[in-house]
Amino acid sequence: METLAKAAYWYYVQDLSQKEVARRLGTSQSNVSRLMRSARELGVVTVDISYPIHRELDLEDELRSAFDEFGVRDVVVSQAFSDTHAPGDSQAAVMSIARSGAEWIRERVRVATRSLQAMRLHRVAGWIRSAQVRGCARMR
Repeated sequence: METLAKAAYWYYVQDLSQKEVARRLGTSQSNVSRLMRSARELGVVTVDISYPIHRELDLEDELRSAFDEFGVRDVVVSQAFSDTHAPGDSQAAVMSIARSGAEWIRERVRVATRSLQAMRLHRVAGWIRSAQVRGCARMR
């Protein structure tokens, strides 16, 4: 049990890779994967999502699968109530939908921004390589 706790601590708290945990334990990466599964099953590791998700994630998955043939990639199903509002409260429903929509947009902007940054870095790296090659050619 101590090995299980140590491996879980390194992996989940210290954010080490399974490869690094395996190296420290002197075992294989696949064994570390099994240890992490056991740690969750035995309650050594518990998952607590503290972000207030007011969405129907299972229904989203079902709808995404059902409409996959039509090219639908994203589905957001927002709950029409929250912990502080009664079911059927139209203001709570609107706020829940707005919150889910805003989160969807923010995620797409974040992903797009990362992609643009990666493209810019790739382009700059290409310019640097190109300048280095041209510079070497002139030196001859």
